[in-house]
Amino acid sequence: AWLTVALDPEIVRDITKRTNIVTVAIFGDDEGFFQGWEKFVGGVFDWSLTGYPPALKWHASRGDNTLGFTMLVNGDCFKPSRGLKQDIDVSFVGNSGPQRKKFMKLLEKQGVKVECFGRDWPAGPVTNEKMLQIFARSKINLNIAGQPLHFWLDPKVIARLFVKREWLEDGSSRLVQDFRNFVGNFRTELNWSRPASRGRLFELMAAGAFALTYRAEYFGDDLRDGE
Repeated sequence: AWLTVALDPEIVRDITKRTNIVTVAIFGDDEGFFQGWEKFVGGVFDWSLTGYPPALKWHASRGDNTLGFTMLVNGDCFKPSRGLKQDIDVSFVGNSGPQRKKFMKLLEKQGVKVECFGRDWPAGPVTNEKMLQIFARSKINLNIAGQPLHFWLDPKVIARLFVKREWLEDGSSRLVQDFRNFVGNFRTELNWSRPASRGRLFELMAAGAFALTYRAEYFGDDLRDGE
């Protein structure tokens, strides 16, 4: 199941308990969103899959059958693009955001110009085929996290300790006070402050591209320096 606010957990729970259908939920960003998806844990699904190792215990503590998964890449989609000239010095493919824009400005001040592609960058989003060409054309492909550079000084981070965004069935949202869940909110923000692994690095490796990446939790489970 792809979790959205429109999904009624009680309907899924009823399917899980009353039918032979095996229900599985994939939680891809538990390091930041576990607290927000709590209505979907505690026996709603037969199995919960998480890509964040600490969340194995979080789900299990709610009584869920839980398995961990690591990053996977479709080799039919991500493969080297041959015969292209490397005419891009440094590139980044991914969504924009205040923290990533700030990082790019810091690089630019050091004389490093990065060509950025994706949502909210001037060049805009690119197709999968175009992305593979960018990987091959780039001498250096950046893999960077989305966490702010000075995390706890961000006013939005402080605000999220006390309020939360409540999603409505029509897709809109509103901010509501959340003082009772201060401890959970603090734990979520603490998790967000630690750069986590993302799938982009594995896509770059499958494409045969050179990647320059940040250090992140749990990259070490799949990668070793010098290997």
